[in-house]
Amino acid sequence: LAILEKASSGQIQIGSSRGILLGSWQLADVSIHSEAADIRFAELSCDWQPEALAEASFHAADISVAGVEVIVKTRATAPEPKHSFIPPEVILPFPFLIGHLQVQQARVANADGQDLFVVDSFSTRLSGTGDRLNLSGLQLQSPQISGSADGHVRMSGDWPLQIESACQTTVPGCSEFQGSATISETLANPGFHLQLNKPEK
Repeated sequence: LAILEKASSGQIQIGSSRGILLGSWQLADVSIHSEAADIRFAELSCDWQPEALAEASFHAADISVAGVEVIVKTRATAPEPKHSFIPPEVILPFPFLIGHLQVQQARVANADGQDLFVVDSFSTRLSGTGDRLNLSGLQLQSPQISGSADGHVRMSGDWPLQIESACQTTVPGCSEFQGSATISETLANPGFHLQLNKPEK
């Protein structure tokens, strides 16, 4: 870890660690500094199976992060002319599976300390092979919105995707909204379909 901190020129700092690298390990008080943002994790743990590397794959039973704080330093600039954006193709070097990815208590704030987004909890199962990324059993809880989702995206071509979700949100001064949403087509030109269940029309 000392080598990692030194190689990053102080941009990555780790308060303490325990466990074994090739197996189960935990880090505490991790901070990452850059020109764009400062990121801090109160706790970061991973339980993975190094023997899967012998079969050219990565398998982690559990990756958990708690007490996440992201301070965005860059300020808003004038919007650029709109144009279609297609990310570059991504081909995974080997298949991977994260049985349980969990984030507890996270907040994103601007340079003035104002919250941009707060998450109470987030969890999902994540897997990928080739150019396909799959998520299943996604659960999100935040003060404003909660929901679940399943889907996949192809990280090549125009990035076709298909995500099915159910969500509910509470807007201050308004009724609670409940419904389902589908995101399809492509990442560059997504299609949205929203079905509102509550309040009824």
